[in-house]
Amino acid sequence: MPGGTKRAKSPCEYVISGEWPNAVLEDFLPARVMQHACRKLDEVMIGMELSAKALAELSGVNRQCITNVRRGWAWPDVLTVINLEQALGTMLWPVDDPEYRAELVARRTASRELRSATG
Repeated sequence: MPGGTKRAKSPCEYVISGEWPNAVLEDFLPARVMQHACRKLDEVMIGMELSAKALAELSGVNRQCITNVRRGWAWPDVLTVINLEQALGTMLWPVDDPEYRAELVARRTASRELRSATG
């Protein structure tokens, strides 16, 4: 678990304008990843006509936890995400999002450059 204040704010508290999960967010990658996962979760639940209660029964994830994740009120742990993905039969993380991949590559490049300059 990360230390410090990384989890002091919930994902939805990074909203600059609009409403979660379709809002404009601050430049904080974890919040944007959660935004993508919440959009995907909503999309799949609506498509499968699943309530939070039904998904809870399928996934073993507490109904209130599902609601909190969908509203951006909580940072789910890996086990929760995996259980939801297995129950829904789809990935929630933005692994297929070209913007996300491009940002990861840019951040990795910047990190390498910083290490080179200081090392």
